[in-house]
Amino acid sequence: MNRGAVLTAVAAAILVWGYAFVPLKHLTSPQYTDHPLSPEAFLVLRFVPLLPLLLLVAARYARRERSQALRRDWPWILAMGVLVIPAYHVPFNYAIRTPLHTGLMSLILNLSPALTYFLAVGFGQEKARRARTTGVVIAFAGLAVIVGEEIVRDPEAASGEVFSWEGAGLMLLCAVSWTAYTLIGRRIAADHNPQFLFAVSGVAGTLVVLALAPSYLKGDAFAQYSRLAALDWAAWAYASLLSSFFAYWAWLLALTRYEASRLSSAANLVPLLVHAAAAVFLPEERKAFTPLYLAGAALTVTGTVLVVRRGVTDETRPPR
Repeated sequence: MNRGAVLTAVAAAILVWGYAFVPLKHLTSPQYTDHPLSPEAFLVLRFVPLLPLLLLVAARYARRERSQALRRDWPWILAMGVLVIPAYHVPFNYAIRTPLHTGLMSLILNLSPALTYFLAVGFGQEKARRARTTGVVIAFAGLAVIVGEEIVRDPEAASGEVFSWEGAGLMLLCAVSWTAYTLIGRRIAADHNPQFLFAVSGVAGTLVVLALAPSYLKGDAFAQYSRLAALDWAAWAYASLLSSFFAYWAWLLALTRYEASRLSSAANLVPLLVHAAAAVFLPEERKAFTPLYLAGAALTVTGTVLVVRRGVTDETRPPR
């Protein structure tokens, strides 16, 4: 796939993620629906129906795999599946049911670009560059301004109405899982067909969810599914087919061409889209927009531009 198509796919994935919190809230949060799915029921519903499709994709592209690379990297591929599905989505599904503000969820999750850059440098995947380091720090500062303003500005935050320490901790676990997934993906993606890598890691993670389902899925899960209306199923399709299947494929495809820190920093745009979506679709959360928020957003965009526009050529291979 040419460079323009890859960039288009990544841009579409970022746009999809930016609006994903709206259907997720409407499916799982008691604040927005009178029949919320439990975190366990939603985890199964989001990924298990994709298993046949993932198996088909894996079988379709398996012939393009080099056996030597597959034998060497299969533990990393399995680890990617565990990181991106159960290790990421279990805490995520619990966090989304807390009072933590929608924008704050995305902002904490987007600590991942800073983690990705510094760990990539620490592990020797990338070289430290002054412009890129400055950009990462500026973008992180913008996120910190917005998060700090959310906590301090509103006295209701102390009561947990817009902030939750539990939710923040869970989202931090998500950020760490996504960072590890991205770094591993960057390390091995160039040696594998991206469609196969996406599908097999997805199968691995989904099988873990399926295997553990009897231990955590409550008996009323199917009753919860039966209460879903047509709009709920549309929200499921967005969360499952677009936010998970398509966006994860686009992310791995991009990792074959772009350094992890550059790609991860582009995701700094997600919190801004989340706030825009919250303002339109979740009126209760419009109070998040303040002059200080806008200043933080400007810092985040500035830092992201510094990281994305400066660096090595797209085709640089990560060191092994």
